[in-house]
Amino acid sequence: MDSSKPAAKAFAPCSNPNGIPNDKTGNMFTAVMHIFCAIVGAGVLALPSTVAWLGWVAGPIMLIVFYVISLISSNMLADVYCVDNTEFARYHHAVRYVLGRFNAILLSIAQLSNLFLITIAYTITGKTLPWP
Repeated sequence: MDSSKPAAKAFAPCSNPNGIPNDKTGNMFTAVMHIFCAIVGAGVLALPSTVAWLGWVAGPIMLIVFYVISLISSNMLADVYCVDNTEFARYHHAVRYVLGRFNAILLSIAQLSNLFLITIAYTITGKTLPWP
């Protein structure tokens, strides 16, 4: 991306010149529920284990650090919804447009590996936590 370009206006109208329809049917309720499930679902497993492993000071600090990282990545994801006045229906389409086909494939492999490894970590964490 060229830094000499003017900053995009908030809520700038985007059109899809490729003619790909944007068939998303979500609304504010579904967006809030997805965010709630993602943050609370991870937090339910993360809170006891971070406090148990790191203590009462470092545990909550690390939770806040990772909350900030999640917030930054969510803002980055929202920023690629509309790039160069082109609206993208899927995240992968925006990544392919910005980074190219090869880098988009590498990013997809990294994301899928991350999801797979997080599932294993949650399973292990859920199994090893000292539940009453």
